[in-house]
Amino acid sequence: TDDAASPDDLSARNLLLSQATSLTQAFAINTESVAVLADDTYDMTVAATDRVNALTSAVAKVNEQLRSGSYSTPSLALMDERDRLLGLLAEEVGISVDFGSRQEANVRLGINGSGPLLVSGVESQNLFMTRREDQLDVVTGAGRNVTSSADSGLLRGAIDSYAVTG
Repeated sequence: TDDAASPDDLSARNLLLSQATSLTQAFAINTESVAVLADDTYDMTVAATDRVNALTSAVAKVNEQLRSGSYSTPSLALMDERDRLLGLLAEEVGISVDFGSRQEANVRLGINGSGPLLVSGVESQNLFMTRREDQLDVVTGAGRNVTSSADSGLLRGAIDSYAVTG
């Protein structure tokens, strides 16, 4: 640099200090931007988890209505509502579904069918987000970490995004 060639040249030294200060400020701005992005991503996962919980609760209520209806001819309107809710739920997080004898939906977290039950008959289980420095975890109300079962959907995308920005 000019400063190395002419150590007594104050203008070159001042220019170098000014450029170093600008670079430091740029790093600080970028660090702050990444922190804001990580916070926004966390908020997005909490909102997605809240939507999942509301949808699983609604599926459980529809299941209750299906169970209390006619055994021989379940309500088509209720089955349509159940299917609509399951579609919305699948957008939020990967699920697998099996149906009982009264057409009630039993819903597992994850597309492979081995995740925890989110809806079993008329009961639903809530999910919660926990936050560590560089990782988000999905946990059940009992505290079981089920992040690996959240294998697709908006929630999985947000978790993966946080791993990059967190």
